[in-house]
Amino acid sequence: MQDNHTHDRGQALILIVFGMVGLIGAAALALDGGSAYSDRRHAQNAADTAVLAAGLTRIRQPTSWPAAESAGLARAADNGYDNNGTSNVVHVYQCTDPSSTCALPVGEDPNFFVQATITSHVPTYFARIVGMPEMTNAVEALARSIPASPTPWYNGNALVAIMPGCKGGGWPNDPFTLSGNSVSLVLGTGVFVNSDCANAFTSETNSTMDAVGGICVIGGAVNNGAVNPPPTENCGSQIDFQAYTLPSIDASSCPTNGQIYNMGGGDYVATPGNFNTSFPDVSPAGTLKLQKGIYCLNNGLSLSSGWTVTTDLDGNGIFDGTDGGDEGVVLYVPTGSVTFNGGSNVQLGAINKLGTDPGIKGYLLYVPPTNNSPVKIAGGNGSTFVGTILAPSSLVTLEGGTATDSLNLECQIIGYSVKVTGGGTLNITYTQSKVATTWTSPVLQLYR
Repeated sequence: MQDNHTHDRGQALILIVFGMVGLIGAAALALDGGSAYSDRRHAQNAADTAVLAAGLTRIRQPTSWPAAESAGLARAADNGYDNNGTSNVVHVYQCTDPSSTCALPVGEDPNFFVQATITSHVPTYFARIVGMPEMTNAVEALARSIPASPTPWYNGNALVAIMPGCKGGGWPNDPFTLSGNSVSLVLGTGVFVNSDCANAFTSETNSTMDAVGGICVIGGAVNNGAVNPPPTENCGSQIDFQAYTLPSIDASSCPTNGQIYNMGGGDYVATPGNFNTSFPDVSPAGTLKLQKGIYCLNNGLSLSSGWTVTTDLDGNGIFDGTDGGDEGVVLYVPTGSVTFNGGSNVQLGAINKLGTDPGIKGYLLYVPPTNNSPVKIAGGNGSTFVGTILAPSSLVTLEGGTATDSLNLECQIIGYSVKVTGGGTLNITYTQSKVATTWTSPVLQLYR
């Protein structure tokens, strides 16, 4: 009988060969593919850190793009992608560069974005047997990079209540209240009320306010007084206090103790520095001249009636330093309350001399966010305050005094809550050159 199995000889070898090809392919997929995937993850991390390094340098040196580009390339090289043109190619771009491939949604400003791209070539081991000597990865990273820029606090409004919500939870005060018996508040610029409550702005009967710049209320207004123009409700979006840079004033600003010297005849002279008792802790009341500098009032300030306090050291009637004189103060109150009582004559100006450190220039009174003690400024004897009053965690109360008194505030006043009361006249004018300029907080974030 004929053996039919002779025709099957060699078939097993063919199957083995095909099996080997399959095994090699599987090995290539597992080993070379895994290597390529690992490289892609590493390249993406390198691109992320490179674009953040470039963005950070751009924030610190906003006018020097070459420095930012070099920082991004250096960070990529630190992570193994040295832009050698063979195994990898690295680019760092501004998104305004025509060579960039930034894909941003409509409305995003390309001036504020940085891109890093990495193309890497990964050699293969098994895949080259089937004609694939390398695998290529291409990754990108985008970062929003916005340098800090000088800006007025709260768009230049003269009177600002930054409280975002409603009273309660331990805070008993409404965001903005206009009360008293025929209070006349005359504003050179506007009012901004950041609260979204239904009664964010409340004016009581007999109270009056004229605000040339208008009154913007994020929430609602209850207007029972004579407010001109009427408040504009739901006028825009809330502004986060964290968007601004705080003054560069802290405990280190007062390395020595301040002193108050009795010059005789009811005259006193104060030197800047630390004061650990309520300021001014001397008697009897008289005329107190404040020499130029930063006063760290570590137990608050309480000025009773009978005092004349001034920063006009040369007596020329210009007491804010804008005349070029060596005058002006910053009253820094890290703890304790602030009270300027009626019946005192206060003529205080911030340090506004040309060339002053912008971190202190224009700030007259600074109660930092860690201090939520109240601030009260009462009118009397035509008192004048010049500069920014910044108390972001405090209730700021402005009292007009008697009908014949006036309180002149050439200021920007920023409090957590604001209350205007009394029976006299409050004149608030705003001139940017006489108040502080802050900086918008820089922004650096990955963006995909």
